[in-house]
Amino acid sequence: MNKLRFDFFNRDVLEVANDLIGKSLVYNNKKYIITELEIYKGEEDTACHAKNGKTERNKVLYEEAGTIYVYLCYGIHNLFNIVTGEKGEPQAILIRGLDNIYGPGKITKKLGIDRSFNNKSIINNSLIYVEDNYFLFKYTKNKRIGINYASINDKNRLWNYKIDERELVNGKNR
Repeated sequence: MNKLRFDFFNRDVLEVANDLIGKSLVYNNKKYIITELEIYKGEEDTACHAKNGKTERNKVLYEEAGTIYVYLCYGIHNLFNIVTGEKGEPQAILIRGLDNIYGPGKITKKLGIDRSFNNKSIINNSLIYVEDNYFLFKYTKNKRIGINYASINDKNRLWNYKIDERELVNGKNR
């Protein structure tokens, strides 16, 4: 097993995102390639839940790297995130696509991920974790989705990463 450890997630969210896209999310012994993700980086990012500081709702963002952050969106969808970086520096990666499941609400519904996963570790967890599959996929960087409330600068950040084709870089694994 090539389960990703604390050191992988305990880095700046931009570094983690570059390395996380294309890895395998393992849930209930089934593997899914992470095909799309979005970056949310700290209190200075007006699209991040931490933009107004630490609250009861977002306090998980301030926890250790590798902590799962699940929140309810629009009162309907649970959205699944992984906290990255140093404890106390709120940043996370929203998982937006897995294999042929596109949309963060569809992912949690299909897999049965709810808020009971919130504030659990993805590192010390046998039910859900991330595994290195040793493949590098080509991906594009795009604007984030559904953040109309954010500043123009934050709306224009290319912090949505998406694998458009299942093409390995150089046709080889690492």
